Amino acid sequence: MKRTLGKARIPERVQLYQNIQEDLPNLPQKGFSDAIWQKAWIDKVGQINNISPLFPQITYFSGRDGFKTTETTLSAPLSVIPSCSSQRWSLLTITHEASHTIIGGVLAVLLPRFDNQEDLDLSIDQLNGGECKNLLHEIRRFTLRVMVEMDQVADMREVPDKLSAADIVDIVGRWRGEVEEIMVHTFDFLFFYGQIIDHYIEAIWRSWDTIPHLNSKINEYVIRTLCVAASRHLDAPNTFKNAREDTVSALSIVAKELRQSSYVNSALRHLKEDCLDSSEAAKAVQVRLALVAIVRTFLHSPQLLEDVRGQSLDSRRASGGSQLRFSGERIENPLRFLEDASDLDADAAKSLWTLQRVAFDLG
Repeated sequence: MKRTLGKARIPERVQLYQNIQEDLPNLPQKGFSDAIWQKAWIDKVGQINNISPLFPQITYFSGRDGFKTTETTLSAPLSVIPSCSSQRWSLLTITHEASHTIIGGVLAVLLPRFDNQEDLDLSIDQLNGGECKNLLHEIRRFTLRVMVEMDQVADMREVPDKLSAADIVDIVGRWRGEVEEIMVHTFDFLFFYGQIIDHYIEAIWRSWDTIPHLNSKINEYVIRTLCVAASRHLDAPNTFKNAREDTVSALSIVAKELRQSSYVNSALRHLKEDCLDSSEAAKAVQVRLALVAIVRTFLHSPQLLEDVRGQSLDSRRASGGSQLRFSGERIENPLRFLEDASDLDADAAKSLWTLQRVAFDLG
């Protein structure tokens, strides 16, 4: 993480979009099949040099915090120790938390600072039709407009012609968390799961099966899943339909393996009965697709993706996953290793072996 995504300094490179000041796109008027959304913009600003060194987050197991990240810490639940060989308690869930660290930094750059009146006034002016003089401000205006539309769809109310600073402070305060979650899921899916949709949906829903009282939030979690699935179909005319079909297909596999899971069965019923093309869920997904597009276009780099996902077949075979051997072979990519080491059921011996190898055999 530190050697790849951390070294990439994604939030700092997003800040450098302020240096792109010519031929700016008017993002709200562009469809996601337009050429502007097909570029790897982050490569245009180059690498970040001569800045403060990276410091790794403090990592720990916790019976209270579970999987959780802050600016300085990253925790996993105590249940991981005897059960991380199972897909329900897999350490791969940490990639979601690590993505929060990066996306949180990106949003700190993208969104206006409420303690800086000049920055806030400029953002309001641009949102109300003022000129954006650089790409960073154009992306900021686009992001704020998406949050306004999310508020409109959720509350079924008209947006005033002119938005005030108080309007934006209120809307951002209510929707920042949801915006971050959608972007985190997309980032996690893109960088850590290589856009393998069945693998991602099965992994997150097995993990969510451990969350108490999730039934009250099924709609929210289904919408997030549909947004991730839609990231593969942004250029298609039937984005929502394709995303819904992908999600139903993947969740049907999980339902067969987790027969007693009321969450997965509830999600499938919701998808089949309520998430129709003209439903409120479809409208919620449609407005959130812009957040998916931001991640895919302005945070994605093919080279960085290769650095995160790349691992030779030889080094993958050297993991010794089936024999539980301490061979001393170096693990080139811990993500691929954890994928191979995960089964449906937990095994304490394999879990301890997995933790031992991740702790001492990383290349």
